Amino acid sequence: MKERAEELRARVAGKAWRHAVGAAVRRARGQAGLTQAELGDLIGASLNAVSEIERGVVVPTLSTVWLLADALRVPIDHLVGRVFRPPKRSNVEESLA
Repeated sequence: MKERAEELRARVAGKAWRHAVGAAVRRARGQAGLTQAELGDLIGASLNAVSEIERGVVVPTLSTVWLLADALRVPIDHLVGRVFRPPKRSNVEESLA
């Protein structure tokens, strides 16, 4: 279980994940027809903060992701994807045996 938690932490902190979240925010912002400054105003953040999220420079906090999803009118998983993937059924059965 500890190994799984460490793996998840590494994936969330990873560069690829930050860039994927940033790209999703940028896409959703474009679809909503908002500028970075307008989105920043909606979530109480600066244009620079929105830019850093979109470029994958920073990992947004959960509360920021929640605000982004609300402002962009998309579900949270639309922005963060699926970080956790349940183990395959055979692995679960083996661990129960």
